[in-house]
This record gives sequence, C-alpha cells and structure tokens, in this order.
Amino acid sequence: MIDPEYHVEFGQESYYLWISKEHGTIMNQDDSHTTYSLSHDSAEKIYELVVWNEQHH
Repeated sequence: MIDPEYHVEFGQESYYLWISKEHGTIMNQDDSHTTYSLSHDSAEKIYELVVWNEQHH
C-alpha cells in the first residue's frame, strides 16, 4: 500500500487516510491489516473538509 496522504487523530486513536472526491480509505494506525472503504458520499464530505482545512490553515 502506498504511503498515506493524511494522518488523522481522534482522541486516543490514530488513522491513516487516503482520500479523493470519489474514493476514500481509512486504516487504524494500530491495525495495518484492515482497511475500510468509505462510501462515495462519505468520501466526498471528508474530501471537502480536508480541502477546506488546507485552504484555511
């Protein structure tokens, strides 16, 4: 698997994120054997948040 585009933290948990407007994959940093595919709608929403965050920071 290619290097993750983003490293995301939610409280005590850390995740790797690969995201585009059409597709998304997330993986818990502590469980590199399992990945989760995001639905098209979820990927689009998360992508928009990431883009917004990059434009405002």
